[in-house]
Amino acid sequence: MKELPITADFRPGAPCWLDLGSPDPDRPQDFYHRLFGWEFAAPAGPDEFSIITSAGHTVGGFVDTRGMTDPAGQPWPSSFGVYLRSDDLGRTAERGQSSGAQPHEAPSPGETGALISVDDPGGATVNVWQPGTITGFDLPHTPGTPAWFECRSTAFDATAEFYRNVFDWALVDRTGAVHGGARYVTNGSPTGTLDGGTPCPVVCGLADAAAMPDPEQSSRWLTYFHTPEVETACEAAERLGATTGATGSTPFGTFAHVTDPCGAEFVLNGP
Repeated sequence: MKELPITADFRPGAPCWLDLGSPDPDRPQDFYHRLFGWEFAAPAGPDEFSIITSAGHTVGGFVDTRGMTDPAGQPWPSSFGVYLRSDDLGRTAERGQSSGAQPHEAPSPGETGALISVDDPGGATVNVWQPGTITGFDLPHTPGTPAWFECRSTAFDATAEFYRNVFDWALVDRTGAVHGGARYVTNGSPTGTLDGGTPCPVVCGLADAAAMPDPEQSSRWLTYFHTPEVETACEAAERLGATTGATGSTPFGTFAHVTDPCGAEFVLNGP
């Protein structure tokens, strides 16, 4: 039986925003417009990001990364970023440092919100967002909008403790229920409540990358996007220059990995 989708429960530690960054902005914008119908609003200024929408629903932001470098000093690659909510960015940064995670930069407050980025114990980069005028994306569960968020880690145990200690994740063991026999926990319960009746809807997951049927067993965050039919969407993505992997199934439906023409990875999720 297909489980209920995630909800827009933007509690601290839950995904609340995503972005797509690329040093070649025209190609990914054309690709996602053709694949999902995404629209990209013009940025408000030279240092601002564009807002991505799908049929009027806010999906996230688009960042032109030309001239930008990653923490290792390399040109910023095309990639999706996931943002977890914080109501106190300074406190989250302190808790991260206590757990061995050094922020990539000092908090950068602005009208839209404040941001830091850290690497978890497995090496996956996660962004932390304290909302201002931008509180989060929309989750209408329509084609081209977010369906699921998942961290795949090569240091599963240490990473689970990291998200529990730094972001107050309510870890629920789903081993064997999501990706075959891979160790898996969710932040929140698929029933919507924890033992004892505390409301805590499921908002994202953490998988043991070493046990995943995954050609790139590295630590990273993945974003899943809704599509009405995975195989049809894969064929369309390939015609547009993407590469796709084999389809699979979980309690959340069918899925397939896609790498867009500029190298950004995401997952298609269908019934």
